[in-house]
Amino acid sequence: MAIQDFKGTITFPSAGGSITAMATAAEVLAGTEAAKAIAPDQLATALFAAISDIPYATAAGKPGKLTKGAADTKLFMNAGATAPEWASGVFIGTTTRDLTSISADVAYTGVGFKPSAIIAFSAVGGFLGIGMDNITTKGTGYLYGTTPVYEIGSSFLLKLIYTSGDYQTAIVKTFDADGFTLTWTKTLSPSGSFSIYYLALR
Repeated sequence: MAIQDFKGTITFPSAGGSITAMATAAEVLAGTEAAKAIAPDQLATALFAAISDIPYATAAGKPGKLTKGAADTKLFMNAGATAPEWASGVFIGTTTRDLTSISADVAYTGVGFKPSAIIAFSAVGGFLGIGMDNITTKGTGYLYGTTPVYEIGSSFLLKLIYTSGDYQTAIVKTFDADGFTLTWTKTLSPSGSFSIYYLALR
């Protein structure tokens, strides 16, 4: 393969930078300082407009770059699995569950991303419950009653108890593009409306 002279400017439109090469074929072969006119820092400056820009290969197999994100954001793969992106990956939300409602799958949206795990808790009257679920693993703890009864288990995200035999349970059925779907199961005849706070993690 022949080495040819190059004297000119290479421009990188996506980054808005450019470098100027002044090496001749003879200088490249000789390994002189002139052949090193394109310094690594000069190339980096041309390719990436700002400190901390990240290079990646696009879905089309072409070079791309992700500009630096805001402070305290984390690096994730986008929903289409085609490029990296910056995001907080955390969402705090609230909802309610009427224990007289029938067993059903209920979708919760507005999270802004597809979670990978949820932590949830609820408190009302003489009840307090907290749980976590990533579909593969679940864990919940709760107490209820005027003389508190404490229980812990690994089958639910939440267990909302009216009395010992009357309750509703929830597990994560799916994590969705903008939230998640819970499967609620009603046992006997619970009543009351429970407020629920949850932390969705990407």
